[in-house]
Amino acid sequence: MIRRSRLYIPGNNPKMMQSGKALNPDVILLDLEDSVPLHDKLAARLLVREAITFLQFRKEVMVRINHFPMGKEDLKEVVCEQVDSVLYPKSESSQDIEEVAELLDELESARSLSKRIDIVPVIETARGCLRCEEIALSPRVSAITFGAEDFVADIGGTRTRESLFHVKSTLAVAAAAAGIQALDTVYPFIDDEKGLKKEAEESKAMGFCGKGAIHPLQLAVIHEVFSPSAEEIAWAQKVIEALKDAEEKGRAAAQLEGRMIDTPTLKKAHRIMETYKVMT
Repeated sequence: MIRRSRLYIPGNNPKMMQSGKALNPDVILLDLEDSVPLHDKLAARLLVREAITFLQFRKEVMVRINHFPMGKEDLKEVVCEQVDSVLYPKSESSQDIEEVAELLDELESARSLSKRIDIVPVIETARGCLRCEEIALSPRVSAITFGAEDFVADIGGTRTRESLFHVKSTLAVAAAAAGIQALDTVYPFIDDEKGLKKEAEESKAMGFCGKGAIHPLQLAVIHEVFSPSAEEIAWAQKVIEALKDAEEKGRAAAQLEGRMIDTPTLKKAHRIMETYKVMT
């Protein structure tokens, strides 16, 4: 499943939901948490359920619910056949994820859904960072992400490359170990295309495969960074061919453009080609 981009849309804004149908993110993310004030939560639940049912987004539909117990009411209202995944904020342990999974089990069974809804935990606290591995390994979890502003507030810092390095590297390693996707947080400056691209490129180099967007103008840059370039595709094809030829000659390694390549390089090449095939 390709999740290069996920576009956050406030759950209490019907105009933006309607506009979202015409946009091209990989994931439409309907938000019931931070972008919805407390007095609007109930109305937003109803609005999101109607939007999911009738707008037919034709993209992965992800809903960011509130942390339990409020999130229980969110799930009871929005779980339906058209929901593909749930973003669960402030995840701090595998027990948090188990509670969400148990309620999803009940609702999917009661409503005779034909699929299991994925869970995407959000790491937003120091406690969650320390338990990243167990959270990533929890059942139903298909990806994991983090919230930069909440995280630095929890540790008493400010948002910088250095203050986020530990949580990002921890999350990327935990995701790789669990065989799930590592998804980058949002970039808060809408008009700073260069800053967005730089942050996205750094995250891709760390093992992330996608990034959140708070505005449609950010989608093109995010897709460019997290899609294999023509150069990457050509390189991957050369690697696969070179190592196939080496294998036929009884060797496990080969030289490509002056560099020694072997099994880890082949793994990277196959990942690039798999992403490219899904996109095309």
